[in-house]
Amino acid sequence: KILQTVTRDHLNYEDKVIGIEVLKVMTNIFQKLSVEPSQRLWLTACDVPRSLVLLLSVKDLSVLNCALYALNNMARSDQARVMIGELNCVETLLFIIEGQMQDHSNSSSTTKQLCSELLRQLCSLDPILKEVHLYDGIPLLSQRSPRR
Repeated sequence: KILQTVTRDHLNYEDKVIGIEVLKVMTNIFQKLSVEPSQRLWLTACDVPRSLVLLLSVKDLSVLNCALYALNNMARSDQARVMIGELNCVETLLFIIEGQMQDHSNSSSTTKQLCSELLRQLCSLDPILKEVHLYDGIPLLSQRSPRR
């Protein structure tokens, strides 16, 4: 609940410096928790993916990257992957990769790689794969090689 509140407040009133600092700490914590499989289920049950997907539109790259790391870790769980897939984030992820989002036109290669990895995981779900095809995202994903 706290993450949802801070996320909404930050997205509505971006000039609050304290909000971005809280988001940095919280996304970092969720990134670390999401590494453990049992914690992924708990985070999913607490609806954390919803707030993390909302953070895909945040301007701060450290918050964005922590959210993407956490989403990537969580997407390793079938239950979380389905939940993330239902949150309509495909277009946003593709726009970040392409650098078309105004706030992310200078996204780092790490950010774009994290988006690509998340989309690859989500593409195991048929509706997501169809959506990626709809937005002509397959060439983008094939251009970005997975991190080793």
